[in-house]
Amino acid sequence: MRIQITTLSLRWHRWLGWTGGLGLFVFAVSGMLHPIMTWTGPKPVTHRPPTAAIAGTAVTQLAHWLNQSDIAHARLVKLVPTHTGLAIQITQDPDQPRHYINLDTGQKLPESTDAEYAVWLARHYTGLSDAPVASIGMQRQFDSAYPWVNRLLPVYRITLDHDPPTTVFIDTELGALASITTPWKTRLQGVFRALHTWQWLDRFNQTRIVLMSGLLLSLIGLSLSGIGLIVGLRRRTIPLRRRLHRSLSIVVWIPLLMFSSSGFYHLLHHGLYPPMPERILAEPMAIASIPTPTAHQSQSPLSSISLIQGPDHQLLYRLDSGTQNPAEYVSHRGTETPISDATLVEFYANRYMNHAPIMNIKRLTRFSPLYDFRNKRLPVFQFTYADRHLFIDPKTGTLVEQLARADRYERLVFSSLHKWNFLTPWTGRPVRDALMISVLLISIISTGLGFWLLLKR
Repeated sequence: MRIQITTLSLRWHRWLGWTGGLGLFVFAVSGMLHPIMTWTGPKPVTHRPPTAAIAGTAVTQLAHWLNQSDIAHARLVKLVPTHTGLAIQITQDPDQPRHYINLDTGQKLPESTDAEYAVWLARHYTGLSDAPVASIGMQRQFDSAYPWVNRLLPVYRITLDHDPPTTVFIDTELGALASITTPWKTRLQGVFRALHTWQWLDRFNQTRIVLMSGLLLSLIGLSLSGIGLIVGLRRRTIPLRRRLHRSLSIVVWIPLLMFSSSGFYHLLHHGLYPPMPERILAEPMAIASIPTPTAHQSQSPLSSISLIQGPDHQLLYRLDSGTQNPAEYVSHRGTETPISDATLVEFYANRYMNHAPIMNIKRLTRFSPLYDFRNKRLPVFQFTYADRHLFIDPKTGTLVEQLARADRYERLVFSSLHKWNFLTPWTGRPVRDALMISVLLISIISTGLGFWLLLKR
C-alpha cells in the first residue's frame, strides 16, 4: 500500500512540477510585495481625523443657519472642524462636492470649500503642511494607485509636491484618509495586481478564473503529492540537491496549502458570486423651516453633532461627547427623546430589511475579520439575520456594508489562512509579515531546486 501511494505521488509530483511550480513562483513573488509595500510605502503621521470641542449652543446655531439657507433637502448634515473653523457640512448628492456654512457667521462658503477642506485634511494626515498642491481631482474609479480594497468612492485625489510626490485620497464626508501612495508604491501595487490578482484579465473574468484556478489546483496537488513522497520515500542516501529540496518542502508544505487553498476559495467566491450592494444612505431630509431648539446644556464639550431622520420623518440632533457615555438625541423642537443609538439603528435596519427577524445586535468599536479597516467607520452596529449581516453607522443611518452568510465564511478563512491575521495579536503586524516573507522565500528556493531536478531527469 505504501509503495502504491509513493508511486502515485511521484507520478503526480512530476506531472504537476512545472504548472504547480510556476503558480508557486508567480504567487509567492507577488505575495511578498504586499508587506514590502507596507514597509516601504508612505505612512501618515496620524490616523485620527481633526477634532474640535463643540459647545451645546451649536445645536441652536446649526438649526438657525439651516433655516436661513436656501437648502431644502439633504441626505447628511453634521458639524465638522475645517480649515475655516467649525462648519455645517451638507451632503445632498454623495457623488458631488458638499456644501458648507460657517457656524459662527452663517455665511454659505464658496463651492471650492469641499476641495479646500480635502487639501487641509491631506496635510493633516501627512504632516506636509507647507507642501504645495501639485494636482487635485476626484477619483471615481479604482486603479493601481487606488485599488478596490480601499472601498470608498468617490474621493479626492490630491498630490502634494514633495520628495517623493505624495498622493493622498480623502473622503470629506468621513473626514477620513482613504489611502496614501507614492510613485514607488503605485508601481509595486501595479505589479502586485498584475501577478497576484491578474487584474489585466478583469474584462475576461471567466478566463481569468479558469487560468488562475488551474495554477492554484496544480499548486495544491503539488503540495499534497510532495507530502506523499516525504512520507513514502525513506532513502537514507539521496543526492544533496534532493535532500535540500525535501528539507525545505517539509518546512513550507503546511503554509503553502494554507495560502493556495484559501486563495482558491477566495478566487471562486469573488469570481462566481457578485458582492451584495453596499453603502445605502438614509433618505433625504426636508430641512427647510425646521423649529430652532433651545441650547443644549452639556456637562462636557461635544465631539460631534449630526442631524438625522428618525421614525415618522422626525428630525433628530445626535449629540456625541466622544466618551464612553452614550450619545444623546434631541428632537428638532429642543426636547430630549428616549431614542438611543440602538433603537435608532434598529429602525433603519427594519426599513432596509423590511422587518425581517433580527437574530442578534452588536455594537462594534473595533475592526474585525467581518468588518475591517477598509470601511473607515466606527462605531457601527452589526445586525445578524438568517442569511446576512448588516453594518449601520449610528451617526448617519448609513448602511455601510452587508455580508451574505457565504461572505462571512470566506472572509474568516481568507483572514486566517491567507493573511495570517490570527498571529497579529501575538506577534504584531511587522513580525507576522516577516514570517510570511520567510516562508515565501523558502518556497521560492524550493521551487528553484524542484525545477532543477526536473531538468536533470
